[in-house]
Amino acid sequence: MACSSTKYANMTIKDLKDELKKRNARLSGRKKELFERLIAYDRNQNFGQTEDLEPEYRMTLPDPLSYFDVNADSTFSGTTLEKLTSYLAKFDNQLDNKVKRLYNERTIRYFKISYDNDLTYVASSCYAEYRTGISYEIDLLLDRSGSIMEAQCECPAGEGPSAHCKHVCAVIYASIMFKEFRNIKVEETCTQKLQSFHKCKRFLGSPIKSQNISMPGADEFTNMDFDPRPDHLRNAPGYNDYFRNLCLNFSGISNMLIFQLFEPANAYAVAHDHDHLKLTPQDNFLERIGLLNITQ
Repeated sequence: MACSSTKYANMTIKDLKDELKKRNARLSGRKKELFERLIAYDRNQNFGQTEDLEPEYRMTLPDPLSYFDVNADSTFSGTTLEKLTSYLAKFDNQLDNKVKRLYNERTIRYFKISYDNDLTYVASSCYAEYRTGISYEIDLLLDRSGSIMEAQCECPAGEGPSAHCKHVCAVIYASIMFKEFRNIKVEETCTQKLQSFHKCKRFLGSPIKSQNISMPGADEFTNMDFDPRPDHLRNAPGYNDYFRNLCLNFSGISNMLIFQLFEPANAYAVAHDHDHLKLTPQDNFLERIGLLNITQ
């Protein structure tokens, strides 16, 4: 039994159902129930017989090629909030914020419709909550007035003909939004999303003090007397100049991303506001690059 538990632990719902099909077992239920059903079959050597199964309900759907995407010019009339409320009331259920969040977060992958006389078939797909790698196919049948006649979903709780899981509700809610705004929020393609590769990524690390920053190559510079101030004014206790002197005043460490957070220095302000220096900023620069004398 322990071996079977390990074998099935990481399987998806589809994989679990495939294993159950091999045993001619029932496929309905949540993932935990499918998992426990497989364990029971293994423990009892498939019970020595095949189970008398009733066929699972599946809606009768039109030709897949007859479906088309909806847009603002479509004649699709959608449905209303009252129709959805009346449909959910049959199951002591109601529209909640979770369904609205699923819709607004664009978990619906696509939304297609097909007409058959006075009936409207809706084919859609919705991502499982919190797991964008798994999606479920959803089918709806609406009459001319927008009433929900049938619904089914591939999720464990979405067996037809009266499915009312959150994925079905999200697709019905999309029909309501289309009736009101002539638009449906579906999953955006890669070309619809704004590129963000050029933007700074959010820093998720813990804050550290500037003197503890690890800067490869900085040691060879920190031994230099780069500070033009008199000795008694250098690194005074309580004076927050270590980060600026270490990270910003080095010409040899100029590829740090921190530079984009600081505005360029005001040369005129430097010349007028730094009277405590022994030399002018110009003379400091010339001395730093090793130009000691200027001839005619």
